[in-house]
Amino acid sequence: MRVVVNYFVLVLLIAAMLLTPAATSSTANASSDSALTPPPAYLADDAQQMPPIMRFTPEQRQQRYNKWINAARAKMDDKIQRRLAVSLSFTSVNNLSNVPNYNQRNQGSAGNCWVWAGTAAMEADLKTQLNPTSNRISIQYFDSNFNNGTAGNWAGCGGNMDEFAYFYNSKKIAVPWSNTGASYQDGSRTCSLGPAITASSITTTPNYTISSISADQITTFTDSATAIANIKNVINQGKVPVFCFYLADSADWNTFYSFWNTQSEATLWSNGFSCGKTYTSSGGGHAVACVGYNDNSADTSQHYWIMLNSWGTRTLRPNGLFRVPMYYNYKCVDSNGSANTEWWTIDTTYTGTSTSTIASIPTLSSPANGATVTGTSATLQWNASSGATNYWLAVAKVADGSTVISQAVGNVTSYNLSSLANDGTVYRWAVAAGNSAGWSSGSAWWTFTSGTSTITIPSTPVLSSPANGATVTGTSATLQ
Repeated sequence: MRVVVNYFVLVLLIAAMLLTPAATSSTANASSDSALTPPPAYLADDAQQMPPIMRFTPEQRQQRYNKWINAARAKMDDKIQRRLAVSLSFTSVNNLSNVPNYNQRNQGSAGNCWVWAGTAAMEADLKTQLNPTSNRISIQYFDSNFNNGTAGNWAGCGGNMDEFAYFYNSKKIAVPWSNTGASYQDGSRTCSLGPAITASSITTTPNYTISSISADQITTFTDSATAIANIKNVINQGKVPVFCFYLADSADWNTFYSFWNTQSEATLWSNGFSCGKTYTSSGGGHAVACVGYNDNSADTSQHYWIMLNSWGTRTLRPNGLFRVPMYYNYKCVDSNGSANTEWWTIDTTYTGTSTSTIASIPTLSSPANGATVTGTSATLQWNASSGATNYWLAVAKVADGSTVISQAVGNVTSYNLSSLANDGTVYRWAVAAGNSAGWSSGSAWWTFTSGTSTITIPSTPVLSSPANGATVTGTSATLQ
C-alpha cells in the first residue's frame, strides 16, 4: 500500500498546531485554521484502497481531535431531554426519510465521505424547516468549489466538519442536485486528479439561502449514558448527526471492509474502534450520517445506531446502511490519546424558516377519555396540529406511573400501541406537537382501561362454629 507523505506540509501542520489558540466556536475554529494551516493533504491515492478512506498523519489526527473537542456544543432540546430522562420504554427513531435518495449515495474513488455526511445533515434540516418538493443538495457544488477545486487539495482529498461549515458560511447558499451541472460526477476521481468539472459549470440558481450554519460537537467523550442521551436528543430534533470514526491500521480496516462487504444491514459492527492501538500510516478515518437508533430490545447489547454510508449499495445492503452498537466505549482513544470516534451536528438555518412559531397543542380523539378497550393493542388517535412535522407520544400506567412509551413517532396522527395488559389496567396518554421551532406543550391527559379485571369478588363466607348464640368456657375459643 503506497502512502504519500509531504514533509513540508507536515512541518507546517505542527507549527500551526502550536500557534493556533483553542477556538470558542466552530466558525472561529475554521476561520483561524484557514489562515495558519496549509491545505490538507489528507488522502493518499491508492488504487487498491476501494472504497477510499481519509488518510492522516498522527499529527493531523491530533489536530482533528482538538478541533472537535474544542468546538461549540450542540444545542440540546430541554423538553426532549426531560422526556428521554423519564422514559423507561424501549424505543426507536429513524430519520432516514429526511435524507433524499438515501440508496443512491456513492462517493466512488473520491475521498469526500465527509461532504456526503455533512450534506445529509444539511438535507435533514432543509426537510424539517422548508420541506421542499426535493431536498437533495449538490455534492458536486462543494467538490468543485472547495479550495477552488485544486487537484491534490480539493474535497476529494478529505476534510473536517468545521471546514464544511466554514465553506457554507462563506457561500451562504445550498445548490439543488437538480441544477445544471450539479449532479455528482466525481465518482471516478482521486485526490491527485481533482474534481471532474469546474465550479463555473454548475448553475447556482435556484438555490436555498443559508442564514447560518455551524459544526458543533455532540458531547460524547464521557460516560455511555450521557453520550447516548445527547445523541438521542439531536436525533429526536429531526437532525442527522455526523459520525466520524478512525481505525488504526490496515488490519482493522480490512476487518471493517469484510463486515461491509459480507454482512447484512441487520448485523452490528462488533470490532470496536482500535482502542489503545498505535495509529499507523495504513490507518485512516471515515465519516457517515447517523439517521436513527433502535433500543427496542431488552438486551442492551442489541441496541444500535443506524449509519448511512456513502459507499453505494449491494445485495446485502440495499439501503447502504450499517449498525453500530449503542453501548460502545465512547472514551476509546488511540495510543496518542486522540478520540477514535467523533459526533458532530451540522446546525443549518435556512432563510424563510420560522424560528418562533411552535405548532399548536394537539387534541386527543380516540379512544374516548375513560373508555375501555379490549385485546392487547389499541390505536391511539389525535387531531393534526397546525405547523406540526412530528409528534411525541407519552403513555404510562396510572397505578404506578411507569412509562410504557415516551418518544417521537413521526408526522402521523395515530399510533398502534401493543402489549397492553388486557386485565383492567388503566393507562393515561398525551401527545405534543413538534417542528423546527421546538415542541408544544402536551395535550390534556386522557385515560383508557385495557380489558376488564379477571379478579372476582369471593362469595360471602358462612360461619360454622361456635353456633350462633352459643356459650364457650375458658379464656380462648376457636372460630370456624
